[in-house]
Amino acid sequence: MKNLLRAAIAVVPFLAAPVLAHVPESAPPADAHQIKVGAYIMSLGQFDLATGSYTVDMYLTFRGAKEDLDKLDFEFMNGRGGRDPIKRTDTVAEYRVQASLYEQFDFHHYPFDTQTLTIQLEDKRLGMKELQFTPNKSDAGIDPKIVLTGWKITGWDHAATEQKYTGDDDSFHRFVMTTKLKRAGFSSPLKVFVPLACFLMVMGITLLLRPGSAEGRLTTNTLLLVGAVTYHVTGVMGSLPPLGYITLADWVCIATYVVIGASLLQSVRMFRLAVSDQKDAAMTVYKQSLTLVPLAAAIAYPVAILAGMNL
Repeated sequence: MKNLLRAAIAVVPFLAAPVLAHVPESAPPADAHQIKVGAYIMSLGQFDLATGSYTVDMYLTFRGAKEDLDKLDFEFMNGRGGRDPIKRTDTVAEYRVQASLYEQFDFHHYPFDTQTLTIQLEDKRLGMKELQFTPNKSDAGIDPKIVLTGWKITGWDHAATEQKYTGDDDSFHRFVMTTKLKRAGFSSPLKVFVPLACFLMVMGITLLLRPGSAEGRLTTNTLLLVGAVTYHVTGVMGSLPPLGYITLADWVCIATYVVIGASLLQSVRMFRLAVSDQKDAAMTVYKQSLTLVPLAAAIAYPVAILAGMNL
């Protein structure tokens, strides 16, 4: 079963990770090979949100008894990579590794999302009864000079977990190093929300147009709604991979539809009354708009933010 999964990863490196069942870690068997693992990341690159792929240049250091290191034959479980032996003694095996890895990113809170990059490795043959990994902090870390455009590294961690594959009697020990990222600065929120703010500003100006300018107000609000939808599809959704859920940015765009739609509805009412020469009624709608449209915004945006933050 495990060989089939490894073959699938070799053919299609960016497919979803193998189906696993997480099993709580237990005390290692007395005869299991004990190997300490440390990963030091030298660089991160080719970070592609659309495919969930990225490259890692790192040093992997394994420490243990000679007979344990001789049996070790590791592989990456979330991608593949080449390794060059750097150092080998009776108790240490060190490799320079350049790997192409992938991750399933979470965009629920976009553009305020945080992401996690992982390095996942297991032995190709030895199950948990034969081999145990122990994270070694002295050989682990991240080069502080790493620059990932648009992102800031906020920390890292590592752990060893037991993994059970469907169809295999034995479980396997997996070493996982995680690197946590957050978006740097305010460029992403500004790119998303400033255009929406401009739509709202223009819409707000149209609220000041009296019934005599009802036709121009109606035309402007119609164009604003079309523009907001176009921006949502191309500017917001177009910057992300296809998703099966609604992001925070999507919710804010939907709230913008509601507000502009409320203004458009009032514009239609005012226009119809104006062309039928019901000036007093048209003026009443004009005055109502000054209250109803801001009220729609005061309700729609808090609801959108709460929904987007899963509160």
